[in-house]
Amino acid sequence: MLPAAVKNKIEQIWLDVIAGGVSQPTEVIEQLTYLMFAKQLDEREADIETAELLSGQKQEHIFGESKEEQALRWRNFKGMEARELHRHFI
Repeated sequence: MLPAAVKNKIEQIWLDVIAGGVSQPTEVIEQLTYLMFAKQLDEREADIETAELLSGQKQEHIFGESKEEQALRWRNFKGMEARELHRHFI
């Protein structure tokens, strides 16, 4: 059984997604999966950056150094408002 706080967070996410125009459960799951994947990629990139700093050796990165590619990182778009995200990715 989920704690009440977790249930409330899930319910709020669901309501926010529906308010954004996504009403099908499969679409909600798909969008959440994309966001989780983006977060995991950014976490992996942070690990690569740390390894590079500690070892002093160049590592292969997931994201390029350009402004456009860095903007795709979770840490750089997680706080954007919906309209800004839409302009950014569309």
